[in-house]
Amino acid sequence: MDGSRGGPPESPAPRSHRRRLDVLLVERGLFPSRARAQAAVLAGHVYVDGRPASKPGEMVAAGAHLEVRGDPVPYAIRGALER
Repeated sequence: MDGSRGGPPESPAPRSHRRRLDVLLVERGLFPSRARAQAAVLAGHVYVDGRPASKPGEMVAAGAHLEVRGDPVPYAIRGALER
């Protein structure tokens, strides 16, 4: 017997290697909170492996390249940043 029959089928990559996008953004220090990360994704400032992210809760590979483009700072606090 060669062991190719009767054993469990090989499964694809474990789901533990996929994480919520908003959680990864906070874990990597790109945003201080999930709420800020979610707002940036919805505003179109976040890219995953070169493609615009569509939903804050989308599952992405834990090793995905995450990029923040543009100015994700909300308009409400811009006056405080100007001098």
